[in-house]
Amino acid sequence: MRRAVAEPEPPKASPIGRLVKPLALATLLAGGCAHVPTSPALPPARDEDLVRADAAFAADVAARRLDAWVEHFAPDGVMLPAGVAPTRGQAAIRELMAPLFADPGFKIAWTPTEGHVGGTVGWTSGTSTITSARGVRHGKYMTVWRRLPDGQWRIAADIGNTDP
Repeated sequence: MRRAVAEPEPPKASPIGRLVKPLALATLLAGGCAHVPTSPALPPARDEDLVRADAAFAADVAARRLDAWVEHFAPDGVMLPAGVAPTRGQAAIRELMAPLFADPGFKIAWTPTEGHVGGTVGWTSGTSTITSARGVRHGKYMTVWRRLPDGQWRIAADIGNTDP
């Protein structure tokens, strides 16, 4: 006949010990889900910063033309040109604008007259002048900007029209 051998009872945890393990596990899990910034926090943007970014965009386009135009758009940015469907994405914007910039006489210039920032988005508006084989046309525009994590502003949406 086999004799039953009593196994020793595990030590009882104190009330504090029973709380430590679940709290430690919860802390580790929460810490693993927390957002760890990959770059230092950016200072808040001011309206003047965005107006300066728009003016720098105009100067860059005057110097580098099509490449500068496309590079200032966000990858998913959209142009809303008159008489054409909305054009989304840098490749499509390049395709749309390439024939215009291929003409050495084509020039587009603008001056931002106001801008406003709210967090990581903002808008600018101003006056524009387009010079082409069709003559000189004056107009106005509005651009919606998005601030990237590195602090750069990129165009989310752009629309302009000519004066009558």
